[in-house]
Amino acid sequence: MIEMWMNILGFEHYQISTYGRVKRTLGHRKDLGFITPRIRESESGYKYWLVKLRDSEGKRYGFSLHRLMYQMFIGPIPEKMCIDHIDRNTQNNDLSNLRLATKSENGRNMKCRVGKQYKGLQKTKSGKFNVRISCNGKTTCLGTYNTELEAAQVYNKYITDLHGDFAVLNELPGEIH
Repeated sequence: MIEMWMNILGFEHYQISTYGRVKRTLGHRKDLGFITPRIRESESGYKYWLVKLRDSEGKRYGFSLHRLMYQMFIGPIPEKMCIDHIDRNTQNNDLSNLRLATKSENGRNMKCRVGKQYKGLQKTKSGKFNVRISCNGKTTCLGTYNTELEAAQVYNKYITDLHGDFAVLNELPGEIH
């Protein structure tokens, strides 16, 4: 894909490219050139690129790069909607990796929590594993299993039908996704 540039609406001194690069095009000579984004960590621990721009009056504004790219190249983000990174890499802001999602869909496409090997499992006091899948505020229990691997296989069997394109399968030994 060829890198294309677009003026950033409301910030006439800046342009953004389809590769997620931002540059200042007007102003003091020393201010011209590429803007270096910074990493911002969200409340949930995910890291996103943040870019700061100045309006015509010099006031600074911060933007998440993935949201800015979506708005400039694809269109407005409806209220209560998120921008989901399809490959779950929050620092990959390639346009083909961004899609509109509800908060619930965005949550379905998250990696397994830190410290857990598999999604959708809960260890019981007896040492067995419950399998639970939530969708649209409804939680479905898929049973209790003796091993973590067995429970993870059951989760994978049902998750794709329920979550569709937003499903994240557990990586099982010997399986290729």
